[in-house]
Amino acid sequence: MTTVLPALRYRMPEDSDKTSLGRVFEDTVARFPDNTMLIFEGRQWTYREFSAEVNQFVRVLASKGVARGHTVALFMENRPE
Repeated sequence: MTTVLPALRYRMPEDSDKTSLGRVFEDTVARFPDNTMLIFEGRQWTYREFSAEVNQFVRVLASKGVARGHTVALFMENRPE
């Protein structure tokens, strides 16, 4: 059975709130690392695999000076890679 991702129930945090979309995702990865997170064109990613790819992207952004509170626009195809 397919379920709704916890992130889809996400609410914007208050400035004093320690919760973020990233933290919700990390918590989900910790709880369900080997569960299927995404299926796209016959390929499946577990939460652990998808997290590893996301973290590569995060490191690139951080190396460019992007930090919490910055706004980033992405111009890309609608694909998981």
